[in-house]
Amino acid sequence: MLHFDKTIHIFISLILTSLVACSPSVSSEAPQTIQWNKIAPEEIAEIPFKLVDPEVLESAYEQRGFVSVPLNYDDPAGRQINIFYRLMPPHGSTNTAVNKPILVVMNGGPGSPSSGYRALNHNYQNSNELDAFSELGKYFRILAVDQRGTGQSMPLNLDSPKLSPKIIARYFDADEHARDHAEVITAVIPKNEKFFILARSYGGLIGFQYLTLEGELRAPAGMVMSSAVQPHTDSVQFFADRRKKQLDLNRQFLVSNSDIKDKINRLRTHLDALGIDPNNVHRLWHYLGKEVGWEKLLALKVDALLDINEREIMESNLYDGMSNTVNLLNYVLSSAALTPGYTDRTMTIKTSHMVPFENWMLDENWTLNQIGKDGSWREEFINAVDNTPPPETEILPVSKIRDALSQHHILFTFGRSDAFLSQETQLQSAKRFEIANHTQFHVFEGGHGASFSEEGAKAVWQWAQDLLEENSNTENNE
Repeated sequence: MLHFDKTIHIFISLILTSLVACSPSVSSEAPQTIQWNKIAPEEIAEIPFKLVDPEVLESAYEQRGFVSVPLNYDDPAGRQINIFYRLMPPHGSTNTAVNKPILVVMNGGPGSPSSGYRALNHNYQNSNELDAFSELGKYFRILAVDQRGTGQSMPLNLDSPKLSPKIIARYFDADEHARDHAEVITAVIPKNEKFFILARSYGGLIGFQYLTLEGELRAPAGMVMSSAVQPHTDSVQFFADRRKKQLDLNRQFLVSNSDIKDKINRLRTHLDALGIDPNNVHRLWHYLGKEVGWEKLLALKVDALLDINEREIMESNLYDGMSNTVNLLNYVLSSAALTPGYTDRTMTIKTSHMVPFENWMLDENWTLNQIGKDGSWREEFINAVDNTPPPETEILPVSKIRDALSQHHILFTFGRSDAFLSQETQLQSAKRFEIANHTQFHVFEGGHGASFSEEGAKAVWQWAQDLLEENSNTENNE
């Protein structure tokens, strides 16, 4: 998720255009009102799932499988769905039985499948092939789960008019994701084997939910909250701080590349000549602070785009690297979990006024306003959710969460140039959960995936290793 100008003489026109882009689409009919808590049996029966190719289980190197879980955990005997998991061998190995601890990764999103981190057809025989798990895989076996409704876990057909926002909000939320992970962990990891959890971004909410689940729980030896979304924060302030961070990164980009304003203006003109909306330049926002040396990489990206003269190739390059989770599923779940009382579009209107950008700057808010703008049922879907945002994800109060965390070891990690989360604000917020001898805090260079970097992975491993040694000493003394 949350996920303007060719020349100076059209500056005012572009501002007006951008304001329109940040406003919900206007329909001749009033948007429908969604009654979120009223779900008819036929709506459940008609959930538009896509078929999964059974050959997805075939892998020469990974242990793959499905775990059957209830669609509705309040009705365990009711309709069942399949959750797809992958247990991956450590880096440089083709054997999942190698004696390295398991790290369960709770994906971001909402709505991220494991393939966003490591492709399903990953080449394990080429140890130099890069993927998000390359560094962490040096120390751990990775257990990754496709969030329900995505990837191979009963994927929803997001192109079906039968897609229901009520069904998504009720049965595909962080609480269900946490319970799904609990079921997979129970099914895959032997009972007495120690394991760790890394909850990344939106996965932080899944992690908090996991540690507060009632009933029998397979307790991790430790949990890493990696650039994690935290519960009970002021969502308006959260996203205003996110935008302020992106403002600072744009300014930092200008300092390191003094001619970037001119180049972005030239790129706008170039896009227009190719018949592409010049505002698509904002799709480059996700490069802001992405990793160490991002300023040079983004400048090279702009130069490369200026040399492309074919529309299809240009569009492909503009979308390259963009998150594939910005879809209708993500829109509903983000509204419930990240922006309660708002949606992506209504929140961008507010934060754009709170934190104005200079006209040349790369702006995430523009990209968040493009979803559903096709005049079809998708636009009606988005407008209805904007009109009546879904109820907030239910999560225990801070005091109860602190009680749960006091029984575990938690490492909070943050990236210094994170364009998704303000490291400074999030670190301060995380101090609410500080418990002596149970919580640690670490800030790395890099962006939103800093704990996946070489430096971050080493630090995560050192922390995990210390816990394993401490547990071993305790068991020996007993």
